[in-house]
Amino acid sequence: MKKLTVVLAFIIIAGAGLSAVPGLLDFSFNGTGIAITDFAIAGIGNYHDAAGITTDRSGRTVVAGLTTAGVSLTLYEAAISRYNADGSLDTTFNGTGKVIHDFGGDDHVVGVATDGLNRVIVGGYTNWHAGCVNKVECGDNYNFFVGRFNEDGSVDTTFADGGRKIIGFGSDTDYARDLLIDPQGRIVIAGWTYYDPGILSTAHAALALARLLPDGAFDPSFGGDGTVIGDAAPNAYSAANAIAIDHNGRLVIAADVIGIPFIFTMDDNGSFSSGYEAPFILQIPWRDDCEQIQFADVAVDQENRIIATGYCNQTSVDGTAIVIFRALPDGTFDETFGNFGVIAESFGSGAQQGRSVIVDALGRVTIAGFVTGCGRDMFIARVLEDGTVDHGFGPNADGQAAINIDSGSCSDDEAHELTFDRQGRFMMAGSTKTDAGTNFAVVRVLDEDPGFDFLLPVAPIDVVPGTSASTSVTIFSIDGFNELLKIRPSTIPAGFTLSFDGQGPEWQVTPPANGSSTGVLTVTVSAVVAPGIYTIPIFDDRFQDVADITVNVVASLPMLGATVQRFVEAGYIDNAGVGGAMQRMLQQADDLTARGNLEAATQVLNALTSYIDAQAGHHIATTAVENGTTFNPSEILLQNVRALSAQLGATP
Repeated sequence: MKKLTVVLAFIIIAGAGLSAVPGLLDFSFNGTGIAITDFAIAGIGNYHDAAGITTDRSGRTVVAGLTTAGVSLTLYEAAISRYNADGSLDTTFNGTGKVIHDFGGDDHVVGVATDGLNRVIVGGYTNWHAGCVNKVECGDNYNFFVGRFNEDGSVDTTFADGGRKIIGFGSDTDYARDLLIDPQGRIVIAGWTYYDPGILSTAHAALALARLLPDGAFDPSFGGDGTVIGDAAPNAYSAANAIAIDHNGRLVIAADVIGIPFIFTMDDNGSFSSGYEAPFILQIPWRDDCEQIQFADVAVDQENRIIATGYCNQTSVDGTAIVIFRALPDGTFDETFGNFGVIAESFGSGAQQGRSVIVDALGRVTIAGFVTGCGRDMFIARVLEDGTVDHGFGPNADGQAAINIDSGSCSDDEAHELTFDRQGRFMMAGSTKTDAGTNFAVVRVLDEDPGFDFLLPVAPIDVVPGTSASTSVTIFSIDGFNELLKIRPSTIPAGFTLSFDGQGPEWQVTPPANGSSTGVLTVTVSAVVAPGIYTIPIFDDRFQDVADITVNVVASLPMLGATVQRFVEAGYIDNAGVGGAMQRMLQQADDLTARGNLEAATQVLNALTSYIDAQAGHHIATTAVENGTTFNPSEILLQNVRALSAQLGATP
């Protein structure tokens, strides 16, 4: 078969071996394709349920959920495990490959992500609150939470408040359902809150979302304070079940509104998108027995179409059916998919649900969840771009595979989330339940062999706002591969420009057979991009992922001085005296830094932070638009000053 190898700034990607049969268990993962992880300590604690799964830049699989093996033995705590490519636990992660962490209360993890530095971010909901000394007595008042762990599994105390962020919406009841990191490194968490709009209204559940900056601070450009309550159904129930990011940077929300599944999109500032038709399925005409439809997950394909999966209740039999839905980018039903945009299928009898959905570069849709078999069985199925069964997938070539982990005891096995690994193989995480208890279940399923295997990650590309940086990209041909490749980013963060060999964001290259081709990738970052780590996935049309570009936007005293001057000239700082005072403080910090007096320089920068805070909304604008990008000038200045202060504090 034909394979190719990609090296991106010293990331080495090797051929993966023999051709795979899509839909079969990958026996190179833990010998069976399945890894079971028990978090019990000395046999104590017998419930451990995985909610989310992702792959880090080093190709390791990270899984997170909850466990009862913590200090209380009855309430839940966060549980995280990390696996090597062969399915073994990665003992460089906390010494055991496993972490149990108490966020202070009854902690329910609903999602996990990793950033460009291989740090692990988890989110969910907890009943911890200030003054909650004994977690058993914290009560029933729940809030969202987000926590971050370093690559070695230790708590990242530089994030938010000592490693965690508690997020409330002014209610006693806030329940998170999903979490993601956007291309700008910001963390978005979504669910619902018990909302009381006041006069002439009754309290009810409403969509609740929060966005954090990479350091864990609230992002004020989202909803004004980093949080948004979306009252999708006044005086009635609505909740966000799952979220994704489309190629326009919009947040895509799969929601339940009065028992009806809806898809909403939200602009970068936290407002619902205008001109977008929020699609919903009230009923499925050709399935009169398919009622009370619910969406559990949502994804976006390369054409910016929106795909959701879930289930419906069957009235003709005792059970549920799996539902897959696709909408066009404007929200209208995609009638080229399935039956007028919808697939509603019963895989056998009894309970069955679609819990997670992903889409590959060919538009094929893969869902995972469970069906009823010997107990409940993990389930994975794939349909082609038009919604028809993919007969090249599954052990029986019928587009599906059911996995019973312990057939001897008819275990109850469920997949809760599905993702691709760095070779394009399917990774599922969920739970397996027997009489002895419930444990994490991680399963790897084969796909067509794309010939990629990520090994060592590179350090991020350092770029100062307002400048550019370049790195080389090399494509190696293996086994005579010499076909045209189209390498391009799937999403480009606002304020970034990418160019391969000066020709734009798509690199068209045909490597010579058994040779190589090298190009230069240039990343340009505008002056209004906030410091932080940004991840940009790049891919070829025929493969899900080729590599990730990680860009570290680094603050600089001279460039910040230039930004202040430009903001004065543009009128974002409307008082020359304010701009002059800021320039003098920056010059003072620069002089102190040059003399090695970092402590005094940091104090000057802290004073500058307070000064900008005081002038924001008065003499420094809090909203502006450049090249179609809306940003907050005062917040850009603050983030740069804070980043500079942090850099000086970290300098020995």
